[in-house]
Amino acid sequence: MNEKGKLPDGWRWAQLGEVCHLIRGVGFKRWQMRHIREPGYLPVLRAGNIQDFLNLSDDLIWVPKNLISDAQLLSAGDIAICMSSGSRQIVGKTAILDKEWQGAVGAFCGIVRCTEKVNAGFLARWFRTGQYRRWRDKQAAGTNIQNLKFSVLENMAIPLPPLTEQKRIAVMLDGQMAAVERARKAAEEKTAAARALPSALLRSAFSPAESGRLPNGWEIVRITDVCKIIRDRPLQFKGEKRYYDTRAIGVNGAEKTPATVTYSVRPSRADCYPPLNSVGFAKMKGTRKTVLINADLAGAIFSTGFLFLAAKTGRIVPEFLLAFLRSELFQHRKDRVIPESIMGSITLTDAAKLEMPLPPLSEQRQIASRLAEQLAAAEKARQAAEDELREINALPAALLRKVFAV
Repeated sequence: MNEKGKLPDGWRWAQLGEVCHLIRGVGFKRWQMRHIREPGYLPVLRAGNIQDFLNLSDDLIWVPKNLISDAQLLSAGDIAICMSSGSRQIVGKTAILDKEWQGAVGAFCGIVRCTEKVNAGFLARWFRTGQYRRWRDKQAAGTNIQNLKFSVLENMAIPLPPLTEQKRIAVMLDGQMAAVERARKAAEEKTAAARALPSALLRSAFSPAESGRLPNGWEIVRITDVCKIIRDRPLQFKGEKRYYDTRAIGVNGAEKTPATVTYSVRPSRADCYPPLNSVGFAKMKGTRKTVLINADLAGAIFSTGFLFLAAKTGRIVPEFLLAFLRSELFQHRKDRVIPESIMGSITLTDAAKLEMPLPPLSEQRQIASRLAEQLAAAEKARQAAEDELREINALPAALLRKVFAV
């Protein structure tokens, strides 16, 4: 490293080549490799196998044993490193081999093999630090094909405590990282459950219609019987307007800051200028993006990627319509709700054929009100779970910074 910080007592700066052997990966011709195991062949890892761990099972290639020297055979404790890649995020990436395995790495990779002067677990953790990543980025900057040179890697400076301290740090970090990993998995499960909750709530609200036996007072109607389709139309205005396309709208409505458009004459595009309380959904199948035009969105322009419906007074509550458009009953095109012929985006002709279950007006209001409260609580739970997961994902870097604060 170019700038060496002050080390704790007993630590020293050492060059990587002083404490490790650097071994080049196996070179071979394309015609010599196989994608399945054959007698006399051994597996070779490539850059894609170097992840947060060393992936020994997926996307392997196989080459003849006689192409691999004894030194190039991986041993437990070896650290695989990507030396060349088209991506800066991949070049320099490392992962340790934590068990015995017979194989090697390819020509665009290398092996860092520790001598008795350095603990492999300690060094593997150091390769995860921000110090190393910053050094790596400087070496590979400015080229299309990102490369690390073995001569440069050999001269890289690493902070090195006494061997007993290296082992203690490696064991300590392994325990801490294992605890973080357990917490991360638990947080991921919690986050997944929180993300799935809105769909479950919507599914429960429309379960009577999904069962095929409608409750008393419910009916199946065409959407055009209770709503008016708002056709895209040219606009004419002067000044600035907020403009929403499908990228600015999420499953829960407007999520991103819209673009601002300025027109002094009629726009050439037939964008939509939906009225208050109209409900829109993205025409493309599978996007699950819906929006209710409330007071905050009134006056905005929406792209032709949306189709808007205006609820007919006395027939359907806009919030109930929004809930239906967000539900799996609509999104998955089940039963009679949407014709099976509709496979891609929904046209105006398709929209005229859409059907939906409709309870009495009073029950619509009850369902919409209950769902609004439940979905708001679910959204808070999702945000809390994602915040917790984000904090846990940041812990490994914080732990490494604390140990390698030099």
